Amino acid sequence: MLCRKGDVREAYYNLVMLNYIPPVTKFMIVSRGRTGSTLLQLLLDSHPDIFMYGEQFGGGGMPSSPEDIYLKMNYKTPREYMDNYVFASKDGFRAIGFKLMYGHLDKVKNGNFEQYIQDRQIKVIHLVRKQMLDVCLSSVLAKETNKWVGSVFTEPVNISPKCCRSTFERYTAAIEEMDNLGGHKVYYSELKDPEVQRGMLDYLGVRRVPMKISERTIKQRVKSKREMILNYEELKECFVDTEYSKYFEEDS
Repeated sequence: MLCRKGDVREAYYNLVMLNYIPPVTKFMIVSRGRTGSTLLQLLLDSHPDIFMYGEQFGGGGMPSSPEDIYLKMNYKTPREYMDNYVFASKDGFRAIGFKLMYGHLDKVKNGNFEQYIQDRQIKVIHLVRKQMLDVCLSSVLAKETNKWVGSVFTEPVNISPKCCRSTFERYTAAIEEMDNLGGHKVYYSELKDPEVQRGMLDYLGVRRVPMKISERTIKQRVKSKREMILNYEELKECFVDTEYSKYFEEDS
């Protein structure tokens, strides 16, 4: 009995689709320091289909940043390192990602960064912490104690208005720059939301399976901002009638 061409095509198509393995998703978490990037890294790394690296490029003025790993491994440029090492296929994983701080962006830009991620089909998860006073406070506490991960802070500190304003302005500008680049934006305060987590998994093209998150890594202080900032009232007064006054609202 002869088979019709349509039947043959359909059988071939079904066979191909049955054995089809989609390409591995390459992605980077882009964020500012002290905005929950380690939490997001650990969250995604708990997924069975995702392989996560931490920060791969040093600099950015952060004492905890690693040295330039790519140089130690004899790669000439960050892009060569990413292409041939970071994003090299890893058995059993459907997505491979790493963490990139705003301060490290210049390391990998080296020309048209937007064109690079388009050419390599690299997805970007942009992590943002809405409460910028928390970002500023967390940065000062980490620098004062030289403890950058997993510490609980209890001793209050002073924050200069100049430091506070600089954080607000620079962080706002960095967020706007990344918004222009596109990608998938998520907020630190919403990382525990199952719907937000499912959105990230869909964006990365991996299965919707539960991810585990450690409560220990969620919050690094137990007191309110008013209790932790010795000159809180002074700062609040400095930013009255500015776009940054919202960060001093009691429930923010």
